[in-house]
Amino acid sequence: RHLKVVFAQPLGDLSMGSVHAKNYPKSAEDGALIEAALKENLVFSGLTSSKRASLVSTFEDVRVKHGTKIIEQGDVGDYFYVLAEGEVDFQIDGKVVGTASKGSSFGELALLYQAPRAATCVAKTQCGLFRLDQEAFKRFLAQQMKD
Repeated sequence: RHLKVVFAQPLGDLSMGSVHAKNYPKSAEDGALIEAALKENLVFSGLTSSKRASLVSTFEDVRVKHGTKIIEQGDVGDYFYVLAEGEVDFQIDGKVVGTASKGSSFGELALLYQAPRAATCVAKTQCGLFRLDQEAFKRFLAQQMKD
């Protein structure tokens, strides 16, 4: 068994600019979907309801076509995803090992570490996703520490 080194790059000098992440408007339904996914995810489950709600606005809306590789196994991760519509297959070494549907989330370790992706995620259907990048997540955490 091989050990892998994982690390996260520092956010950089926050004194030179805003620690606030970009905000993306959402419907109440989309906000509730993202908040529910966060509540069920181990990385976010410890956040208070108000902190989860404030994080929701930093998720970007993304649309992908059937067959799109959302995540490639072995690539360094940079986004966490919440599936709003459609289905996504999870593949390890080309073999389907699971399928996600509306309300599911994946890719959370990319927010914490710059580690290779463990699986490939392919849109089984046309999909609507919300994604959060590592930088926005770090900025959110930095802002929470300042408040």
